[in-house]
Amino acid sequence: MSRKEALVSTRVLINKSKGFALVEVLLTLGISMLLVVGLVALGLFSLKSSVAARVNAEAGKTAQAELERLKLLRDAQAEWATFVQAVDGCADSAASETDGCHIQVLAGGTFAVQTGPAEAETFTNYKVNYSFGATNLTGGNLTATDTTALITQRTWWKIGDRPRSYIVQTILSDWRDR
Repeated sequence: MSRKEALVSTRVLINKSKGFALVEVLLTLGISMLLVVGLVALGLFSLKSSVAARVNAEAGKTAQAELERLKLLRDAQAEWATFVQAVDGCADSAASETDGCHIQVLAGGTFAVQTGPAEAETFTNYKVNYSFGATNLTGGNLTATDTTALITQRTWWKIGDRPRSYIVQTILSDWRDR
């Protein structure tokens, strides 16, 4: 093969491998799009999960704070019967979203029992509601002769169209009478 023939042969090979075929370009774009769509979906799922976790944490803190206010209300009363009278009529809050009571903090650090649920102030755009119910240990009406009270604290909210709730129970007792 002469030098001239070799140059012509080399030029033909170079010209054939200069660009990408349309199929290669489309395949690369398709794979890239699948990768981008997957990353966006992962990002949205992570964002949704972190918001749900934050609302769950706020609801848990709300429930615990209400139970602590109930303990403070109990301790602020001179007698157990006064506490029982204050929470009398607070139906079991686990039964429905309209039953129960909540503690309102008044000026000077005093507390008042209000009927119906309350809405918590949260750092998210989600509405978190809460209420408590007070019964005797068998689930009946609480009376002044009962020395313990079963407190059911319910906190509820929605994420999208999915309702969520916490139900926490504790037993408060007439600890001064022991």
